[in-house]
Amino acid sequence: MPEPVSDVILLTGKPAELLRSVAASLRRGSRASVSLLPATSRLLVAVSKPNVRAVLFLLSREEEIEPIRWMVQQTSSVPVFALLPKKDARLRQQLLRAGAAGVVQLRGLKGPRAQQELAGLVEMLKSQAGPKYVASQRIAADLHTARSALTAVLGNAELALQSCSRSGPLRKHLREIVRGVYEIEDALRRMERMLPPR
Repeated sequence: MPEPVSDVILLTGKPAELLRSVAASLRRGSRASVSLLPATSRLLVAVSKPNVRAVLFLLSREEEIEPIRWMVQQTSSVPVFALLPKKDARLRQQLLRAGAAGVVQLRGLKGPRAQQELAGLVEMLKSQAGPKYVASQRIAADLHTARSALTAVLGNAELALQSCSRSGPLRKHLREIVRGVYEIEDALRRMERMLPPR
């Protein structure tokens, strides 16, 4: 009888030295296998395997929020967690809004504090499995996509309003677009509040 395949945690990001330290700490604190992969198509192929528990993305700078958004949308069946090398409350909120399943703030990997942070992450991974969690992650990602599209619609409608004459026939229609976008955004926010907390 073949041995069951263990859960796999996929780890990606920069800087490489810190990434290797995170991997070593996770291997000590979890029974799961930890694989280091670049954030490329190889990662997307690996994440489609049934034994993958989570993707952990170590950010080295704020600009890497966009790859996290992309990864959340591409890996809707697996939670994506963000790892931050230092405490940054604003960035943490941005990551959660971008669809990260959770954010772990590492203050360097020396000492018991970092080990506690990673132990907490391992516990989080154990509890965040199953179809309900995956469905709520997909809904959160879709809500983010819809709100991004609405921002573009609103921006263009407001620009058109500025260049439209005060008594022009299009002005009424553009105001209706702006009003409709605000109504949809309110509805999306209500839906977002109904999702389970991350």
